[in-house]
Amino acid sequence: MSFLLNSFLSPYLLRDTFTDANGTLLTAHAMDVGPGWTLHEGTCPTIQSNRASLAGDVGCVCSDAGRADVVARSTASVGTADANHVIAVVVRCMDGNNFWQAALFGNGFFAIYDRTGGTFTMHASTSLGALTVGVGYTIEVTASGASITATVNGGNQISYGSATFNQTVTHHGIRIFSGDATPNTHDDFEAVSA
Repeated sequence: MSFLLNSFLSPYLLRDTFTDANGTLLTAHAMDVGPGWTLHEGTCPTIQSNRASLAGDVGCVCSDAGRADVVARSTASVGTADANHVIAVVVRCMDGNNFWQAALFGNGFFAIYDRTGGTFTMHASTSLGALTVGVGYTIEVTASGASITATVNGGNQISYGSATFNQTVTHHGIRIFSGDATPNTHDDFEAVSA
């Protein structure tokens, strides 16, 4: 966790360690914790054991009012390693139907997507091989100007060079989709100026 909290030199736009104001780990707390978090889609996940987690076939974007140029990062893990489980860091999010994200699937497929009007379009991808259940993978997404670049654990870089959707006023946050009783999780989240 200290890696996440101390890794950036730029000013924080948002940082959420999923703890209360006194630093106590939250258990089963609604996701409107931290500065400026708002729900943009579906039923928001709960905070359990200092992680944002979601069980069931529900997608969610929780984000803050942000800026077009941003670096967003979270360490996330899958509860069940199959292609239907996805953990994602979202940038350039306007609402629940329109956003850009870097998504990591349980089978190791890593891709940049945009979602417009409820329809997903993939723009760049690579394969990491099957992920290990319960192991944290650090997803970092940089949205700057007309490009989005994403990495997992500092490597496996993918990028898309004409991401013109919603560059002026954006949100950023996390997205989790899980169809299993053992949920995917995000362990903290941070976003800084790009």
